[in-house]
Amino acid sequence: MQSNRVSIWKNSIFLFFSQLIRLLTNLLVFIIIARFYGPKGFGQFSVAFTVANLCIIVADFGFDVLITSEVAKKKNEVLTLARKYFSLKIVLAIIGSILTIIISTILTFSSETKILIYTLTLYVLFTTLTNFFYALFRGLDKFEYETINSFCSNLLLLFTLALIGLINLPLFYVVLTFIAARLVGVLLGLSKSKSLLGDTILHLNYVDWKLSINSILIFGLTFLFGNLLFQLDTLLLGIWKGDVAAGLYQAAFRIMLFFLLVPDLLVGAFLPVMSKLFVDDFNRWKNYSRILYKFLLFSAIPISLILFYMPAQIITLLYGKQNFSEAETVLQIFSAIILIRFTVEPLGLMLTTSNRQFIRMSLVILATILSFFINALVIPIYGLNGAALVSLGINLIVGLGYIFFNYDTFLSWNIETPTIAILIYAILFSIFIWFFKNYFILVFVMLSVYLLLVLIFGFSKEERKLILSGFQIKQIGIFK
Repeated sequence: MQSNRVSIWKNSIFLFFSQLIRLLTNLLVFIIIARFYGPKGFGQFSVAFTVANLCIIVADFGFDVLITSEVAKKKNEVLTLARKYFSLKIVLAIIGSILTIIISTILTFSSETKILIYTLTLYVLFTTLTNFFYALFRGLDKFEYETINSFCSNLLLLFTLALIGLINLPLFYVVLTFIAARLVGVLLGLSKSKSLLGDTILHLNYVDWKLSINSILIFGLTFLFGNLLFQLDTLLLGIWKGDVAAGLYQAAFRIMLFFLLVPDLLVGAFLPVMSKLFVDDFNRWKNYSRILYKFLLFSAIPISLILFYMPAQIITLLYGKQNFSEAETVLQIFSAIILIRFTVEPLGLMLTTSNRQFIRMSLVILATILSFFINALVIPIYGLNGAALVSLGINLIVGLGYIFFNYDTFLSWNIETPTIAILIYAILFSIFIWFFKNYFILVFVMLSVYLLLVLIFGFSKEERKLILSGFQIKQIGIFK
């Protein structure tokens, strides 16, 4: 039992650092490109990168979840499974690469953006294969190999990109740097997988491929449309308003994405435990969901307030005010999205872990379709601010859907006296910042009081003990 608990802690830590490395690298990359190439170049790269990522999503299609799960359950058949899934992954990677070319050909991007998208075809191929190795390492309980691989490839990317920016080479060379970094990831994955499995996985095996694809359809559609929903606005801005608008939008989007790492990491860490608890201990399943909700809600409030009231300072610090001041309003709108996403993610997790993933999939698909049609009306007239407002509205609709299907639970979470008291103080805090946002010392004092209230009254003694213990697996009896 102890070894299992240690393993979960170790895996959680390595998973955290793997995702943190990738997110920080992406944030730094986009800041470097914005500073060296300006809004237009930043927009061209952002649109091309968005298209490539969407094609990677199509190529992955939730397939990596299946790989991790099956390898973990059937470690005595791991070499056969790895070869079969790697064979399927190659096909999906090629499909994703071809889709990249098709999208660039049929949509009306600028010529510079199209060249970048065509070049990123190899990036799609190599990233999809790298994701396979990450899934394999997780299934084999070797999360540290994913962290090492991610660190090495991203360090190479940052170092080379900084050099390219300093000598002012064209954006085409930046794209080549991304391709080279992902190729390194594939090579490292091949090498490490061979040492783990005792033999190479480079043997094609397409036995029972239809069964494998069908088993991940629901998770794949949720994964696909969820990511499409999140990136569709940038793609449409690039098509209808040009590269500069897309670049300004992405400048704010990347900041939001950084903060959304928090719920993504927590939900990823809670997912396997919550799935087991729903079957074994329903009351504890609900209790853990409530604690996660309160933690994310209390965390989101100061983040959202700071982004809403101080967008100019944040944009200037990261990108420089001269070229990106128009992104300030977008960042203010995104601050509300952060509050929504932090708040409703525990409810989405409850749908997933209670065998109601179909509901979540349906909500995401409908929201994506709705987003496209509303953006088609709004973006040509209102540009990037209109796109941001549409994104806010769509996220609110999805969030309300999650609340509707967990209504009683959500209501019980928010009628607790400590939660109500903290929310009232948060409202007063917000009004205070409105009038005194230039007095940083006063704002700091008010923020400190808020954090103190959360620490003292936000959680019960038992909840604080549970959080500090890291939700010990021994307490919930998962490995009895």
